[in-house]
Amino acid sequence: MTNKTNAGAAHNEEWNSSIGVRFVDETQTPTIEPPPPKGCYYGQVRHEFTFKERADILRRQDPNVWARYHKRTIVEPPTHYPNSYQSVICCDCELLAGRPPLDVFAGAAAKFDNPLYYVSESLYDAIKHTHPPANMNWNDVLFPYPALTFMLPKGALRHPDGHNIGMLGVVKIFHESTGYHIGIIYPSFDNLRPGSTNIDDWMISGDDSLEPSEGWLVNHVESGPNLPEFSQYIIGLAANLLLVMMARSTLVTEGPALPRSKKTPSYIPNQFKPTWLGLGYRTRTESSNGEPSAHYTELGWRCGHLKHQVCGVGRAERKVIWIEPYMARIRELVST
Repeated sequence: MTNKTNAGAAHNEEWNSSIGVRFVDETQTPTIEPPPPKGCYYGQVRHEFTFKERADILRRQDPNVWARYHKRTIVEPPTHYPNSYQSVICCDCELLAGRPPLDVFAGAAAKFDNPLYYVSESLYDAIKHTHPPANMNWNDVLFPYPALTFMLPKGALRHPDGHNIGMLGVVKIFHESTGYHIGIIYPSFDNLRPGSTNIDDWMISGDDSLEPSEGWLVNHVESGPNLPEFSQYIIGLAANLLLVMMARSTLVTEGPALPRSKKTPSYIPNQFKPTWLGLGYRTRTESSNGEPSAHYTELGWRCGHLKHQVCGVGRAERKVIWIEPYMARIRELVST
């Protein structure tokens, strides 16, 4: 499935030349010497490859493209996909030249060494129960990089067709005549075929609300099945992740390089811990009447929300604050 705006398709040749930072070098196209036989990754694909198989093929057949996106090896926890999966996605995006936001996302990610944020399971649970602010649009959102990737916990987000979505890619693009646009990319990580068939993407205007209406999305679908409710949720989720970073910078924990052994050969690159969003975050739990928690056994979510709040001298400034969701104890046990 492919979702994108007609406006984006109409300006294919203009996006990359007018976005303010250098994203994709159009003179660098993947080449394979010698050409692969049919059935290989860049040939006429006759079966699906696992991500590990595809990463191995990319390393062998086009090491320059692979090195452009796989900048470092991250030792991630088993709850998340390896960062090599994201590198494979970026390689696929570059191969889809002239199709924003995919190719623009790939180039921007490479320019800034593929910024990756691993979202903790507890923080993801809280964010998915948080509403984005109604008085903000995408132009109000600060991006730490023009393009970045949120690595999601395995099984946390699934496409309506059942496939697991292991990452959300977000890119901010500038065009002289139409202003800023936001690209949202969410590939299916199960049985993903090379190419575009399993990489879903949206291009929305920076003037649009953080969670566009289903009607807006229906009117901007160019191809693929009509899934406005799910797409609306995905766009709002990407906004929430960025806004929580704005509201709580302390939730970001940079991943340092792991110590190297003196016996490690120089050609082996450094390994890094993941950069986390929400490492150590704990969901708040409350009871309605202050009774000890032992009196309750069932829990229910109470949704939170993000706000664009006025502040400062003369209330001239604005800041994003997060009113966290919490787990409420909702059933009282009878003491014996």
